[in-house]
Amino acid sequence: MRITDDPRLAASYLKQGKIIIFPTETVFGMGADATNPEACKKIYAIKGRPSDNPLILHTATPGQMMEYGHIKYDVLKAFAPFIPGPLTLILKKKRPDLFSAGLATVGLRIPAHEKALEMLKELPFPVAAPSANLSGKPSLTRIQDVIETFSDSVDLLLTGDEPIHGIESTVIDLSKEQPVYLRPGIVSFDELLPLLPSLTRWSGGDNPPSPGMKYRHYAPSGKVKIYCNTLEINNVGEFSEIGFEVTGKGVVSKKVATNTEYAQELYAFFTLSDRKVLKYVHCQLPREGALHEALLERLIKASS
Repeated sequence: MRITDDPRLAASYLKQGKIIIFPTETVFGMGADATNPEACKKIYAIKGRPSDNPLILHTATPGQMMEYGHIKYDVLKAFAPFIPGPLTLILKKKRPDLFSAGLATVGLRIPAHEKALEMLKELPFPVAAPSANLSGKPSLTRIQDVIETFSDSVDLLLTGDEPIHGIESTVIDLSKEQPVYLRPGIVSFDELLPLLPSLTRWSGGDNPPSPGMKYRHYAPSGKVKIYCNTLEINNVGEFSEIGFEVTGKGVVSKKVATNTEYAQELYAFFTLSDRKVLKYVHCQLPREGALHEALLERLIKASS
């Protein structure tokens, strides 16, 4: 793996059909040219990702989003508070050459990260980029974890500020008449409701149009146990713990003060728990309020 802080070099690798990892404001992404099916298939091979799990495409401008997916300008303009940002829109695919795992829809987002945007502006195509992780494992949010996991399998790592949010983007489906809130993230259901009064939550199904919906995900190797208070923590054997209250007896003990800090630290905590080969991974319930739904969804997925 070559390591660089040059967005132009990263763009040149993508133009050659190579696989790179780059930072976004949510988590690190593993990217390929979204108009190059063979390059996109390499991502699935590297990650061990099921072939029916779709990829999110990253682009630099709202105009490009309109070029790649069916959305009216006034509708897209309404999302200006969240774009660029941690919001993915599922749209009917406008160009047949875009890789979409066999779906007629495509997920599009503009990351709010300086280096990522500089790279994307150098490209004549969107970048297909799921989170940089092994399939089912926690997404990566630290440069060192990326290097340790993918140094032998990915062509280049673009460095820059590490992700500030720590969990993946919110995903909403605008491909049908009824908008659907698919995956909770930094942008909450309540924040989107004024823009989309008819927004509903996803009720389940066998073929969701968004990644992170169908398979066990975000999980460390150890058994994830969700606790309300520290009295519920099983101290038998070596364990890790993260929460607003911790025993301090874990091999890894991470105390957080807010849901925001919890989200920022969760995946790095999971990854460290794996490095320590811990059998039990204890996670406290998130507090009510901002990010509660997104964090709880990740914890439930990890503990399933």
